[in-house]
Amino acid sequence: MTALNGLQMTREVNAVYLETLKLLRAANRLGPLSDSPKANCGICHQGVSKSLYDQSKLKDVPELGGKAAS
Repeated sequence: MTALNGLQMTREVNAVYLETLKLLRAANRLGPLSDSPKANCGICHQGVSKSLYDQSKLKDVPELGGKAAS
C-alpha cells in the first residue's frame, strides 16, 4: 500500500463509516464543530513510518491484495 492508498482509505473510512456515527452520538460526544469521530494516520502507523509495523495482513485478509487468491 502506498501513501496515496492510505490517504484515500482514510478519507473513505471517515466519510462512509465514521460520518454515520454522528447520527448515533449525543451532542456532547461530538467534536468541537459538531463533527463525528475521525480516523487518522496514527491509528495504523502508531508512530512508525511503516503502518502496522510493516507486518503484512494479506495472510489474514487476502482480499486486501486486490486479486483473488489462487
